[in-house]
Amino acid sequence: MDESIPLALTVNGLYSMGNRYLQADLNTFSVKRVYGVTVLTSIFSDGKVPSKDGIVLSATSVDRQFGSILNGLHISSCKVGYLPNLDLITAVEQACRNRSVGPVVLDPILFDETGASILDDTAFSKYVNDLIPLANVITPTIEEAEKIVGFEITSDDDVIHAANELRGIGVQNVLIKGSNEHQGRDNIRDYVLLEDGDDFWLTDKHAPFSQPSGKDDALSACITAELANGQKTENAIRTAKEFITDATRNVLQVGDSIESINFWS
Repeated sequence: MDESIPLALTVNGLYSMGNRYLQADLNTFSVKRVYGVTVLTSIFSDGKVPSKDGIVLSATSVDRQFGSILNGLHISSCKVGYLPNLDLITAVEQACRNRSVGPVVLDPILFDETGASILDDTAFSKYVNDLIPLANVITPTIEEAEKIVGFEITSDDDVIHAANELRGIGVQNVLIKGSNEHQGRDNIRDYVLLEDGDDFWLTDKHAPFSQPSGKDDALSACITAELANGQKTENAIRTAKEFITDATRNVLQVGDSIESINFWS
């Protein structure tokens, strides 16, 4: 492979319809002219987390995938998404710690479709104490940030406090994603706290109330791709926000059942 082509790795679950999780990551990488490689953690049959008839791969399988990919390939950046149990968290944490995967973008997936926690207490503790400190960027929702830091977020000051708590855990850069539910349709704002202490809000005053599938996946994937392309973290985050803003305003309707962000908007 041409060494000038940046490579980005996504560690995520697979959803056959193509608009979420691993496929959303790969679509985003492609748009950003980054070659995507994958470590598969699970297979979703219905797009739900956890999937009714889904398959969770073993830690041994995940470790072997890492070994295969990293044998002769230089990975420029890595995104980590769906990790549903302690064994997979441990396998991915060890791979990111001991192998060369570039800067890690951690996109937490901590709740199922009903709002219940995916991870048991032991797995969640491992996630917070050992995986989060390896991340160059973490991109939680407000609900995910609340779970990680252990307090309710109801104001801008709470968001800022939570971001600083996440920095205290060891992550270098924090992006806490706003939501319609918490901020209202006309005031959706993401908060960013950078490693050097600089911080800012990213605002989308015209976001659609109904957010299409793949939005959060593609946001973190775009950050990952921009890091692979050599962008600084702040520029990568700002570019990703612009990408998602455009992609959610021009939704794709594929057949009768798939609604997706428009990766090519």
